Amino acid sequence: MRQQIRQTTPIPARASAAYPGAVTRQINTEPRSDIRLQRNRSHWLTPIGCGALLVLACVFIWTFWIVPLYTTTLTHWHYRDAHITRLTADIGRGSEDFIAYDSSGQVMVLEVNKAHPEKTHLYTGIALLSDSGTTIITLSLADVKHNGTQDLIVTVNDQHYVLFNKGDSLSWSDR
Repeated sequence: MRQQIRQTTPIPARASAAYPGAVTRQINTEPRSDIRLQRNRSHWLTPIGCGALLVLACVFIWTFWIVPLYTTTLTHWHYRDAHITRLTADIGRGSEDFIAYDSSGQVMVLEVNKAHPEKTHLYTGIALLSDSGTTIITLSLADVKHNGTQDLIVTVNDQHYVLFNKGDSLSWSDR
């Protein structure tokens, strides 16, 4: 059961009805010289972020444009389109020319003795799995087996293969 409460005081008038109203003033539209305009300052990370983007752009341009262009140009200047490497050396049989080249995915090494051209040898055995047409082959000499004879090192795309000196010829195996 509900009890009804009687109110003994009168209900107050509404606040808006009792309020006389706001005083209006005219706004001055002339700029005041004593008020400084606040600059909208950027966050301190903004210059760092812009610098990071600039560095990333420079790295991207260097990696994907300048270095490949430089490498391709140098390769073309030094090896031309034929990609033939020539080495002249004496490995115990007189002065010889060693010529290496890529022949449709097969590396060919030609040994030409200047004094005896009839003793010319052709060595094959390195097959290129992915022949892009820009394979660079280099030749160098080293005593790989430490037996006092110079062996021919054939480098193809940073992989080394050895033609062992057998005295009268070269062989891919050291036996």
